[in-house]
Amino acid sequence: MNRKSLFLVIAFFLFIYGFLSLVLGILGLQFTFLMFLDQLPGVLPYVIKAMMMFTGIVMAYLLSTNWRRVD
Repeated sequence: MNRKSLFLVIAFFLFIYGFLSLVLGILGLQFTFLMFLDQLPGVLPYVIKAMMMFTGIVMAYLLSTNWRRVD
């Protein structure tokens, strides 16, 4: 697996875990490995989870762009 593919997989997991943690948080559930985020004060956990989603989307877009062909 080359570097680009590895980072694309990481971007995918960032988006999926961010999205699912937000949906599960609405339902009152949570991922065990992301529990430390829910202990933070205020809306900070939701901001971090939204940033996970946003970062995943941006990484996937940037990695899938063919920069040599862009004029």
